[in-house]
Amino acid sequence: MSIDINLRLNRENFHLTINESLSNSGLTAIFGPSGCGKTTFLRCIAGLEKGNGRVLVNDIIWQDSKSNTFVPSHQRNLVYIFQDARLLPHLTVYENLVFNLKYQRVNINDETLSSVIEKCALFELNDKLPSQLSGGQKQRVNIARALLSQPSLILMDEPLSALDSSSRQEMLNFLKALKDDISAPILYVSHSIDEVAQLADDLIIMRNGKLLHKGPALAAFAEHTDVFSHDQLSSVFEGKVVDIDTKGGIAKVFLKNQSSAASTCVYLNDKTLEASQNIRLRVAAKDVSISLRHNKEQSIQNIIPATIRHIDTTIDSSSVLVTLDINDQTLHALITALSLKKLQLKKGQSVWAQVKALSVYD
Repeated sequence: MSIDINLRLNRENFHLTINESLSNSGLTAIFGPSGCGKTTFLRCIAGLEKGNGRVLVNDIIWQDSKSNTFVPSHQRNLVYIFQDARLLPHLTVYENLVFNLKYQRVNINDETLSSVIEKCALFELNDKLPSQLSGGQKQRVNIARALLSQPSLILMDEPLSALDSSSRQEMLNFLKALKDDISAPILYVSHSIDEVAQLADDLIIMRNGKLLHKGPALAAFAEHTDVFSHDQLSSVFEGKVVDIDTKGGIAKVFLKNQSSAASTCVYLNDKTLEASQNIRLRVAAKDVSISLRHNKEQSIQNIIPATIRHIDTTIDSSSVLVTLDINDQTLHALITALSLKKLQLKKGQSVWAQVKALSVYD
């Protein structure tokens, strides 16, 4: 069972070329700068644009140019979630959900309807009109409406881009839980490195209408730094909250090591976390500094023993990327060439990585 895409779309100033098999589970993020073809890629899968080639989902042909097969969008078992929820303004939340079922002629029993409403935390909102909802609440209704149609594929096109920071964080937490609780795979378009780091199981990076990279998201951040810009260079870890200082708002997190019994502990500033909670952490490479000694007399909370794996030059000749091993995890540090020379850093050297608690994002 897979999603097989072999498509070409030619325009005057843009060419899309995709030939890949995508994961049929979890959330695959499609990431890249504006104009690289992310949304066009999604629209071709949805049948909203017609390229040349073949689209095969779960062994069902949605498009095959050789046999002149093209299944229209409304006959493809998918849902497309846009930036805005597009709810019917004169209907309540519950009425929007039921109307959609009637419109699509989907037979859903009351138990399944209640299950989706609970999964999307909508019980308290059932009687509210769209005008009474926040942006995040509207998108939860939109996603509930999508799940009720029982799709084989969910397409999300920048679903959080129109939300304020509070609603965006609310939706990120919601999507993190949802993606592991549904069977349909999600293709998720975004240009936000934070969203990708938090949500992606697999990651596709696009440039100029082509796939630059495809693979597991955590491995991409650790091993494929060449596909990210300076501002995007990050290390992403999975961890578990072991302690909360409720007064100071600091959480203590153990990073999950893949092959080592040793634990690495980090601190981050977040009052919303709970003990024993599993989370993902992102540390921007530009927020990591390197010291030759363990200096406890400073405000920085995270001082981590590390070994330099390798040192790479960057496009900007004034900076270098230092890749560090911390147990079996990878941490990237973007430092100046001047600092490299001053500290005389070299491969295999033992150092201390320093990261402010305010610079660790969950």
